[in-house]
Amino acid sequence: MRNYGLNAYTTHTLTVTNNSNKLMNKLPLIAIVLITLFSFKIAENEFNLSEGILIKNARVISPKDQSLSKEVNIVIEKDKIIYIGSNPPDISGEFNIIDARGKYIIPGLIDSHVHVTSTDGLLDEEELENPDIVKSYRTQLPKSYL
Repeated sequence: MRNYGLNAYTTHTLTVTNNSNKLMNKLPLIAIVLITLFSFKIAENEFNLSEGILIKNARVISPKDQSLSKEVNIVIEKDKIIYIGSNPPDISGEFNIIDARGKYIIPGLIDSHVHVTSTDGLLDEEELENPDIVKSYRTQLPKSYL
């Protein structure tokens, strides 16, 4: 009986050893695959822009809790914000840069105090005297709110 227990232990040990050898033989392959995967890491802050804007050093005021962020970089492509972060983004392509150091961004805040019934810079009588200027002004006005 004791011999049977020893053989079972020996057989079990041999099986583990055989599996360990198989794993050891595959270890270099596993290491190569892992190294390859990690060497092709795609950075989350790399962008190729066609109509972009980079706003650097901005501080964002949260509309939710009025907290103030540290300086962040904001990347906008066309009409969509695609990155907000403290790490400087790696950008290529066509884009403008705005240095917002000392300035604040408040998402969702609009200038709700407007006078759309009058022409800025003209008195009522001047509006009547200059209909072409008033027409041009009113044509441009909606664009200024976009």
